[in-house]
Amino acid sequence: MPEIKVKLNNELFQVESDVIAKDFLSQETGMIQIDILSIPFEIDVNPPSVQSVKLPNIAIAGYLIYPFKLSIEFANQQDCEFDWFVSDANVDATQLNLTKTAWTKRHNGFFYMTSKEDINRYIKLEITPKMGNRVGFRHEIITKNNVSAGPGYCPFEDRHAFTNHKLGTHEFRVVTYNILADLYADSDYSRTVLFPQCPSYAMNIAYRKSLFIKELLGYNADIMCLQEVDNKIFDGDLNPVFSQNGYEGAFSVKGGVVTEGLASFWNSDKFEKLNGSRMVLAEAVLDDDSFTDILGALNINEALKENFLRRTTALQTVILKSKNHSEGLIIGNTHLFFKPDADHIRLLQTAMIVRQLEKIKTSAEKSFGMAFSVLLCGDFNSTPPFGVLEFMQQKVIKENHTDWCSAEGEHVQNLQIEHKLNMESACGTPKYTTYTVGFKDCLDYIYYQTDNISVTSVVPFPLEEEMEKYQALPNIVFPSDHIACIADLKWKLNELK
Repeated sequence: MPEIKVKLNNELFQVESDVIAKDFLSQETGMIQIDILSIPFEIDVNPPSVQSVKLPNIAIAGYLIYPFKLSIEFANQQDCEFDWFVSDANVDATQLNLTKTAWTKRHNGFFYMTSKEDINRYIKLEITPKMGNRVGFRHEIITKNNVSAGPGYCPFEDRHAFTNHKLGTHEFRVVTYNILADLYADSDYSRTVLFPQCPSYAMNIAYRKSLFIKELLGYNADIMCLQEVDNKIFDGDLNPVFSQNGYEGAFSVKGGVVTEGLASFWNSDKFEKLNGSRMVLAEAVLDDDSFTDILGALNINEALKENFLRRTTALQTVILKSKNHSEGLIIGNTHLFFKPDADHIRLLQTAMIVRQLEKIKTSAEKSFGMAFSVLLCGDFNSTPPFGVLEFMQQKVIKENHTDWCSAEGEHVQNLQIEHKLNMESACGTPKYTTYTVGFKDCLDYIYYQTDNISVTSVVPFPLEEEMEKYQALPNIVFPSDHIACIADLKWKLNELK
């Protein structure tokens, strides 16, 4: 066998006859220049590539479409090119992949806002994966269905009139919203019993997420606390889209085996994340000495203890530092137990949550050397007459409170709960934040610490006359059974400037 000389990236060396290419092409990625027997070759090792990507099964005119479940290798998403095309109107779906199909370029960027002109057209996305100046093979994907007409004017667009701009550097807009997990919406029971007023196509998560993403982006919020977020929706939809709009986010799954949980997002221009945590209440009450009094109350009543420990309720916390001045926020996000006769469980859960936030606030102020204010957002499943609101505002629930006896056989005995935070509800107590067939009332709140923060405005809720037109939520224009709470707040210290 003749002697083989190889010149690899200008370095000449001898290759034994039994050596295979992969043994000397050890470079993980990048361009290799190689001469074998004076014949030049260029080899691109691990070029940028698209491994997989999907487009939604439902594309609605006037709403965003974007790639989800996007997986790329040896590429940087910020470097990649995304080009959007539409087909001729009413084209036969069987002709889409043939060269005779005419495609018109509409947009370039991670997402595309469809329009009425796109109705009855298919959408094609071409992704060119890149890493710096390295370019991989273009990847193409076409929607399975053509663009359909949208639902028309949605009530959240009226609310967008109050949030059509970002707030100034010393103010921040907060949203809390239970977006209705697909886990609970995608069942025969949900469609026929819980939400019979909503057409099946409008219960589809592909339809609903188009609406609630457009709704949330239109609020121009600085902090968003979301409940009932499916982990797949956070990973594939919310986080990718919101990150392109200047937000950072965190997801915390609830306890047990459920796949939904809590998601928080913050405007990265205004806030820097310092830390974050997750507490599953049923686990913490057994393991954390901070809750010995609550565990003691549970140990007195086995039925009460069993009920409390079965709950998957969690608290998500995010510690944020303002980028504009030396103050910060302790963000709490939660979703309390829902049963009507569980006011005692919700009080115990709230006591644990507030105590944990107090502890985090004390630790953060010591660690970071600045003042922090507490925000607690979520779906509390508790209406204004009951103990949760009273506890948040009055700071104490005594041993004889009626909520301790809300369930027969599970009375909470010999327990008084207290906290030291001055808290108020930013949106007050609106007539309803949920509006279903069997129940309409206020369940959702933005609680804020009043020492250093004040409320400047609250985005009005939809009028009851308007709600009555739709019978109940969700429906074709409301993607959830809850209504978002939105409040504008500012740092009190700036009133002196």
